Amino acid sequence: MPGSGVTGDWKALEAIAKKLGGLAGQNAKTAINSALAEAEIELVAEGFRDEREPSGRPWENKRFPDGKPVLYKTGKLSSKWRKIQVTSREFTIGPPVGSESTFKFAQFGTGIFGRKGKPIKPKKAKRLAWKTSDGWAFAKQVEGSPKRRMVPDKGRLPALWKQRLGKRAKDTLRELLNKR
Repeated sequence: MPGSGVTGDWKALEAIAKKLGGLAGQNAKTAINSALAEAEIELVAEGFRDEREPSGRPWENKRFPDGKPVLYKTGKLSSKWRKIQVTSREFTIGPPVGSESTFKFAQFGTGIFGRKGKPIKPKKAKRLAWKTSDGWAFAKQVEGSPKRRMVPDKGRLPALWKQRLGKRAKDTLRELLNKR
């Protein structure tokens, strides 16, 4: 290029610029966000398998063990996490259809551990009742369930999640560059 003082293979440089320019498009951004959503779903599955929060801290054990893993009643909450929305600007994952309220109770806790910070009391009956492996249990009130996070709190990405999402973004970017 005259006057710039830079020499080299301008056709090769233009080809690279064309590749990189294509990555700024909506399709490439959406592809990267889709890959990141898949990585998050894999991380949630690992959390269920290892019974750990995204931070790596183990979930608190059940107060009334029933021989099943923590956060497992029917298996529905731990399976089939899904992409709710994927665009060029953002992505959202969520629990299986029909298990949204169970997710909220587990993610944010209930009773004294939840948002209200108060014990759970019966609304109509004199006592609460629930089935255990030994039969039925009864109580006038219960503390509730502690938080057992499946996804990180908004704005706080734990180190493992940062690392995994960063690697997935780089791998996806590399794939997109190689396709062009």
